[in-house]
Amino acid sequence: MIPLPEFTSLRIPWDFGIHEGAPFLVMSHAPHGSVRTLCKPGHPLPAEKIITYSANVAEALQHAHAHGVVHRDVKPENMLLGARDELLLSDFGIAVFARENQSRPRDIAGTVAYMAPEQLQGYPCPASDQYALGIVIYEWLTGTLPFTGSTTGIAVQQVMAAPPSLRKLSPEIPPRVEKIVFKALAKDPRERFPNVLDFVTALRDALESQQAENTISEEIVAIGRTRQRPLVGRQQEFSTIHQTLLVAERYTRTPEAVTDYASGLSWVTPARSPLLVLSGDVGIGKTRLAEEASRDAYQRGWFILWSRAYAQEGAPYQLWIDILRQAMKQHLWFDVKKESIPSIYQPLMVLLPELALLPLQRPSDSTATYTDMAPLKLWDAVLAVLTDISKQGPVLIVLDDLQWADQGSCEMISYLSRHLVEHPVVFLGTCRETSFSSFYPFRAQVMQLHRELLVNVLHLAALTDNQIACLVETVKEPVLVQRIQSLASGNPFFAEELARMVNMQERDASQKSVDRIPLTKTITALFNQRLELLTSCCLQLLRAGAVLGGSFSFVAIQVMLQSGDKQLDEEEVLTLLEEGLNSGLLTEQGSGHNITFHFWHPLLTHHVYESIFAARRALLHKRASQALIGEYAHREEEGAALIVHHLQQGGGESALIVRYAQLAGNRAYALFAYGEAERYYRLAIQQLELCMNESLKTSEADQQHMVELQEYLAECLRMQGRFRESCAIYIHILELHQLQTLPLSSPEKEQDIEIQALLLGRIGRANYDQGNIQQAHLFYEQGELLLKANGIVAGAALAHLYFQHSYAYRLSGSYEQAQFYAMQSCELLADVLEQQKAICELKNHSQISPLRRTLYGHEIDLADIYGLLGTIAGAMGQYTEGLRHMHAASGIFQRHDCKRQMVIVDCNIGDVYLRRAEYTQAMQVFRRALVEAQNIQELPLATFITCNLALVAARCGDLSDAEVEMKEAMKGLDRFDAVLAKVLIYSYFALILTDQGKLSEAQKMLCLSLKLVRPLRIPPYLGTTLITLSYIRLMQARTLDYGTMGTTLFTHERQRLLSRARHTLEHVIHMNGIEAETHCEAQVCLLEVLLLSGEHEQAAAGATAIQQEIARLGIVWLTPRLTCIMGCSLGFQGQYERAHEQLRYSIEQARDYKMNLEYARSLQSYAGILLRPSPCTPENHALALQSLHEARDIFRNEKAQLDLQRVNHLLAHASNNHDD
Repeated sequence: MIPLPEFTSLRIPWDFGIHEGAPFLVMSHAPHGSVRTLCKPGHPLPAEKIITYSANVAEALQHAHAHGVVHRDVKPENMLLGARDELLLSDFGIAVFARENQSRPRDIAGTVAYMAPEQLQGYPCPASDQYALGIVIYEWLTGTLPFTGSTTGIAVQQVMAAPPSLRKLSPEIPPRVEKIVFKALAKDPRERFPNVLDFVTALRDALESQQAENTISEEIVAIGRTRQRPLVGRQQEFSTIHQTLLVAERYTRTPEAVTDYASGLSWVTPARSPLLVLSGDVGIGKTRLAEEASRDAYQRGWFILWSRAYAQEGAPYQLWIDILRQAMKQHLWFDVKKESIPSIYQPLMVLLPELALLPLQRPSDSTATYTDMAPLKLWDAVLAVLTDISKQGPVLIVLDDLQWADQGSCEMISYLSRHLVEHPVVFLGTCRETSFSSFYPFRAQVMQLHRELLVNVLHLAALTDNQIACLVETVKEPVLVQRIQSLASGNPFFAEELARMVNMQERDASQKSVDRIPLTKTITALFNQRLELLTSCCLQLLRAGAVLGGSFSFVAIQVMLQSGDKQLDEEEVLTLLEEGLNSGLLTEQGSGHNITFHFWHPLLTHHVYESIFAARRALLHKRASQALIGEYAHREEEGAALIVHHLQQGGGESALIVRYAQLAGNRAYALFAYGEAERYYRLAIQQLELCMNESLKTSEADQQHMVELQEYLAECLRMQGRFRESCAIYIHILELHQLQTLPLSSPEKEQDIEIQALLLGRIGRANYDQGNIQQAHLFYEQGELLLKANGIVAGAALAHLYFQHSYAYRLSGSYEQAQFYAMQSCELLADVLEQQKAICELKNHSQISPLRRTLYGHEIDLADIYGLLGTIAGAMGQYTEGLRHMHAASGIFQRHDCKRQMVIVDCNIGDVYLRRAEYTQAMQVFRRALVEAQNIQELPLATFITCNLALVAARCGDLSDAEVEMKEAMKGLDRFDAVLAKVLIYSYFALILTDQGKLSEAQKMLCLSLKLVRPLRIPPYLGTTLITLSYIRLMQARTLDYGTMGTTLFTHERQRLLSRARHTLEHVIHMNGIEAETHCEAQVCLLEVLLLSGEHEQAAAGATAIQQEIARLGIVWLTPRLTCIMGCSLGFQGQYERAHEQLRYSIEQARDYKMNLEYARSLQSYAGILLRPSPCTPENHALALQSLHEARDIFRNEKAQLDLQRVNHLLAHASNNHDD
């Protein structure tokens, strides 16, 4: 007997008896029937009811379970509603006592739709009731059962099938609630909650939390403008957006499902297009459609983040700053903050200074401000935030007026679109049609994303006359409707404004005759009519707001409205704002102290601004700068761009413009937005020159300030690839340093000399980047001489010059000199780092100029030197030494999370494996590097790596795969301009096409490569291209080997081709500056020419001579080819035993290295030598045929047509001789 509980959720018998032979029970009265009457199919219960009812049931079940009783039939029919609407759990008719060690199954009883898997198998336990309650709650949340069908079908599903997603049935259900319910519905009872009370408590907390968030969201999430008419004429476009949302919802997942922020990148064919752009003319309804789509998404349970670009904003990433702050206001960062990932916040602190106030764990060594780092850390941080938000629910990010967006914001859109393909995130942008025909940063991004199938552009056409009539249905007079249709020309914004004016005029006119109501023919005239209805004070407020821009705060507008020392009080300003709101010309967003005011439409902002005469406009801009200086007093860099804009327009003091222009430039520079930074530094320089010209005497501080600004400007130009301009500025800065006459202390003088040396290094690098390598060396040497002449024989400046020297020597092929300078640079920089252990604190000295920052040195610089040493050693054939340096560089880059440099090192390591014929390792390294290159959006690197993968496939004989990879690399060449990359890819592709027998296509590729490389005269690249040219001629000569020997014309052509190939290869062999591998490859190719020319003794002698060099250098992939040449040359001289030995060794080597094409060619050569003696022995003949058949199968599979032609000729020859 269960004791009566203190609560009343159990409906337990009070008494029993028998009446006229029938037993009966006396129980509490439940006047309202069962819960089933409330829970009807398709009608979910309110959250409040679910919280109350589930708590009642849980209390009852917990009491039963505490006394060892399992109900076994928890379902809505057994939950009765008492007199006070409380829920009573009844019908313990099939309840049993739980057994801890139940060895035999019980009789199966219960309602199949609510039975747990173990209960269906005869092993009920308290967790079975929790499962049944989970089914009930699932039904209450969605209005449907998770499993339906026949009794048998439901039973099978209960045991084996996962329940359908709650959120697919009801998208408004939070992911947290779904996770809790699904835990209660786990197939294994041990995976459920420890008890039913824990289950219901977790559910209650999740539902109540969601209710609170919904309350907050209603205050925070203001989607679009208010007081709008229903959307007209955009059903098709709205449906497209809706379908885009539905597709994205498929990627909704639990937080544990994805842990790698960059794992969603789709490089080949994306599963969907996460970016949708609404394009059209001004006023066509782009923003209106985005607002309606946002409301639809919000109703479906999506998080909505909305941002807008403004024409007057020049600050980089402002679009994303607003997005991130909205996410914070909606408390969407809560889960992110709890994770130990401060690396996300470190880059974001530049965008959001308020993050510095959070008690976050800082990384001990950050390289976030290192100047050579790309903006990947910032993009990755935003990606991480959005990824975590998307784990809580799908996210719609609306980006309005993208035609005004800055370059950095546009690049981030592309980056995020590529990486969030497999996450429930949709970017909905609006953009004026002109952005696709004029220069806007967003245009280039859209074109690239369109090629990658990552964007869908919807062009909004003009509305029809019928649709315009629906839009202006408040206008009753047909004649006026027709006039509106004619004037609006399908533009909904113009039509609505005309209709609004008609209605206002009809209310005010004493006579409502149609003829007495004039209609304006332009938007401008229409705006003027609406503005004339306002009071002069309200009109003054609108003018001040238009100067501030598209949006403004209460505090800012109050400052703007001051007159002399008099300032309007809050009540007066609120009255004017209310008038603007009531007129429909202004809207408001936010709540509490975070309210901002916006003009109804950007065109209105522009019109009001243009209506202000010049003098008043300048005065208002001056007030705006004062207002913003006060508003951004504690975060000056963030507001500097806007302040500069108003100072310029308001004729502000030059000193103030210099200050805020430099702050704006510093912020843009820190965000890697070098174009924007250049603009601000140029402005600061211009204004500082004005200050210096106005003063009678230029101060030392002003001179130093000018040098610093010019240095930043030169760095911005260099980072943008404008080397000639940066070089001119560096020369000017150097002249300023050299003309300096002020007395300096000894440490100051030494630092000044080092700065001058670094400037010479920068000038040299600018020349190097323009292809003037000899000139670059001269400037590097001048820098070294300057340092040594002043007794400076150590330090970061000299290390930097040595590094640049080494880099230039390596490219020109002077590897020994390159190695010497790199080693010197490494030793010097290691000493600097040893002396400056506190170098990690450099991140706190953002005010230090780039050149002075170089003097501190950095471990990443040391890793760059190790990487350079590795590539130099590889070029010299010192592969073991090269790998040691590369692994040292890789370790440093990994510590500092320098992804791009890690990819470069992986490429170099893979290249060493490729030369050593370790193709499995090479493939693994290149694949890993390719994934990382794609993740960090390094298209040039990804293209190079794809080319290397093609080379691996070609060396292994997989010509079809090699062609596919090379075509993928060719696609990459269309996305960036890199001449040297094109030279190599065209050349290597020509080799692959030649092996396939596609000689005409190979010649076209080679012509492209030669056209590019000849003007450059860079030995390593020219040597590779010339070897390809010789190889094509060699293969052309081989096609004339068989079946044409009796034709004199073909014989002469064959000799001509071999002669030209020989001449080219001899030229390559004697070239200075080519890599050791290229030199050996040219020698091996020349041996093949000698072999085909009949100079067998010379070929054998040459093969013996270079065999040791190839072995010493470790260029393993050439070994089977060289051994085959040696065997053939011996065979042609009649030394058959030695020839057979060499050819069998060649076959064995090629097989061991998995070089299928070389293996088949060695088999073919072996067969040819076996068939040479006359008569041929039966054993040799049979072995030759076997080898030829095996070679033919390989050539056929790999589509090596020229080789297939030759082997078929040999087979025919062998068969004819056998028949004879």
